[in-house]
Amino acid sequence: MPPSGREPVIVGASVAGALTALRLGNAGIACAVFESRKLPWAKVCGEGFHPSGRRALEEVIGDVTTLGWQLRGFRFTTATAELIALDHPAPHVGLGCDRFLLEQRLWHDLTEHPLVTFEPGCSVHDIQKDADGWVVETPRGSLQASHVVAADGVRSRLRSISGRSRRRLAGRWGLRQRLALDTPSPDDVEVCFLDDGEVFVTPLGPRRVSIAVLGREDLVRRLRDPGELAVYLDRMRAGCGLANRLRGATPEGPSQIMPHRGQRAAHWCKDGLYLAGDAAAYLDPISGAGMTLAAVSARIIAASITDVLAGEVDDARAEASAERELRRSVRPFRNLTNFLLLLARSPWFRRTAIAVLRRSPRLVDRLAKPTLGTDVPPRLTGIETGTLASMPAREQDREERA
Repeated sequence: MPPSGREPVIVGASVAGALTALRLGNAGIACAVFESRKLPWAKVCGEGFHPSGRRALEEVIGDVTTLGWQLRGFRFTTATAELIALDHPAPHVGLGCDRFLLEQRLWHDLTEHPLVTFEPGCSVHDIQKDADGWVVETPRGSLQASHVVAADGVRSRLRSISGRSRRRLAGRWGLRQRLALDTPSPDDVEVCFLDDGEVFVTPLGPRRVSIAVLGREDLVRRLRDPGELAVYLDRMRAGCGLANRLRGATPEGPSQIMPHRGQRAAHWCKDGLYLAGDAAAYLDPISGAGMTLAAVSARIIAASITDVLAGEVDDARAEASAERELRRSVRPFRNLTNFLLLLARSPWFRRTAIAVLRRSPRLVDRLAKPTLGTDVPPRLTGIETGTLASMPAREQDREERA
């Protein structure tokens, strides 16, 4: 610990905040976590980890197979055709998991950890810099902190208080609905580009999927009606490998909607204040990278704070290094997100890009490599602009696994 005896304080106990706290605790560093919610609740989320995010999660909580469903790749489709299918090379697999169940597990681990003081139902309404670190103001009193980690989400209050908010990003709305299937779940994520939005399908378990629809506010509000949502999903089935599985699916409770609007942040790591997860880097949900980047940022930030408190490096050098690592980890996901948004918004660009990708699988590798977090490229199993009949081997393999 530093001479002042102050401890790190983490604000927010979702994926980024909880994993940061648990990593610090596992490194022998006492810390405090404040969360405004009293209980976990389900969020509008794609509910999946890329392989790189899954590894970062497993480093903290161990085996995650009981939390969800293994994801072996991605399929990108339109209403009439399959565009690109990418398989993660063995042994790299992603994880589709119920966000609510994941947070329950993380909150349990926070509560049980001997070096973590967890304060659910307690918000942080102000932070002030002083000579030895930070003063954190809560309804339960003031707390002296060596470092503060702002993991309070895309609308981060601490980012605003610290003056690090930059321009607001245009955003869209999202709807999430979980469905119980009559047939076994697929083992990959499916993203279907429709004219007025995208449908993001993530398997969560043996017979469960999460459906996320991204689009304009009027579209998303209309789709809160179960009948309207069913009609909308019918539009994707002609080009979707989930055709048989979605028929007869039963909704698990009402759908949820929310706006997805982020804000650029300056100085993710500076003066002992770290921005983690969506508080630092908001990306459109179309790439499904939110929870992965939360888990990866927790690894980087916890390592930086640990090195400082161990006396191995000073704050300025540690923060500069962490900033570079965070931006390096986000950049390829941002490139992937921007590319997918172009595919979604422009049919002309979609046709042109697919034609180019058919001739250059290396470009596909470069786009998809960040999902693995490794130098091993994904395996391109097919690109097609006409019909789904181009991938019989992959479809037969999927049916055998089902």
